[in-house]
Amino acid sequence: MEAMLLEAFLSMRDHFSQNTSYRDYYENCRIGAFFFIYLTWLECGCGESPEELCALVQQIVKKTF
Repeated sequence: MEAMLLEAFLSMRDHFSQNTSYRDYYENCRIGAFFFIYLTWLECGCGESPEELCALVQQIVKKTF
């Protein structure tokens, strides 16, 4: 299941790619982060509501990206 989910996340790269090496690394970093946040949420039983998870992700993005 994780492999299929990762492929879905990686398919988003095509929407962002600007054919620069930096951009490729940057987008892979972001996609990986969101993928593992989503997996963590699933593994923890989806304890937070989608709205709570979104707010948490917004905080993480502001501090990280």
